[in-house]
Amino acid sequence: MARLLALVAVLASLSVTIACASTTNSPEEPDGSVETTIALTPTSAVAAASGTTGIAGVDIIVAAAATGDIASLRQRLRFTPTACVPEAAGLGGPPLCRADESVGALIDVLPVSQCEGAFPRSDELQLGAIASGGTLYGVYRAPVGSFPAGKWVAVFSRPRSQPPTAFALVLNDDSIVGIHFGCGQSAEGLARFKRLTEAIVR
Repeated sequence: MARLLALVAVLASLSVTIACASTTNSPEEPDGSVETTIALTPTSAVAAASGTTGIAGVDIIVAAAATGDIASLRQRLRFTPTACVPEAAGLGGPPLCRADESVGALIDVLPVSQCEGAFPRSDELQLGAIASGGTLYGVYRAPVGSFPAGKWVAVFSRPRSQPPTAFALVLNDDSIVGIHFGCGQSAEGLARFKRLTEAIVR
């Protein structure tokens, strides 16, 4: 116990500087670089030492993604009501209305991105890619103003033989509110592109 308290005290006093370099050839890599100083709090230091976030719902979701528990992941999905449109508005546009739906009807969708954005309905959403061999890379505090709005982002890596090689789950304390597959980046590259700098588990 004394050694753990000492570790917490040391980690809480440290600042970690992360420099995020850009890759201009990638359509999803931001231009320029971002340098952010992160001060670890005692709570995040304990979480990092234990390998869990200390947030029960988030830890359940992370475990479900790592073990391939699709049923548990589906139970944690939180869809966003979005008005449907009669015609496609380009990639990343709102969901199309079906024949039995009036224009503007609110449809439950989950924001998903893979190079471009999409808003699949519950019966269109495939979860196999986020529940087949993912290894946790890190859990971060979601940047202010990011979309979809969430509190946390859990980034996972996958074997290169099983594309996509990385994905990120946008989370609230007990639910999944969005999924990012990036555009071919590694887990490190995806975290950099999404400007994830404040890690609570890494």
